Amino acid sequence: MPSSLRLVATSVLFFLVFGPIMPVIEFTLATLFTKGRIEIMPSFYLAALLFGALIAGTLGLAHGVLVALAVKLEPLRRRLHSTPRRVLLGAGAALLCGLAMTAVTLYIARHSFGDLLGGMDPNNPDPWKIIRAYMVIELFILPALVCGILFQLLPWSKKLMQRAVASN
Repeated sequence: MPSSLRLVATSVLFFLVFGPIMPVIEFTLATLFTKGRIEIMPSFYLAALLFGALIAGTLGLAHGVLVALAVKLEPLRRRLHSTPRRVLLGAGAALLCGLAMTAVTLYIARHSFGDLLGGMDPNNPDPWKIIRAYMVIELFILPALVCGILFQLLPWSKKLMQRAVASN
């Protein structure tokens, strides 16, 4: 398998393994803060895991493609031999993916579902609108950043990245 495809496939797999943890943590914290206790609801956790896997898979694909493209560019490839620069590339690519997906999601939410993020009615405030808006942002940006940085720091992915840099 060519190094670029291996890089993309490994990125998708890595994000699929680590990305779904974030929605589960957020769901647990949300129940803890709203109800004062942690409730074990398997269907909600399963939905959070599946939704997280869907998000993480697309983030991993976008991250892998961006990193593979960066490795192909000669000026970037020369700089990617040091760990801090690889970590910076991974974090930058992941942040770009997270921001792009957040922007698309917020645009779709604003134009499709109307008032997901809309102005709160001063007579009848709904704090869940704000919470939903922040959760949409956190579902894309935080897992992307964490996975993007971890992807560059773990030994097996570091070796894969070095091979990709060396082979081009």
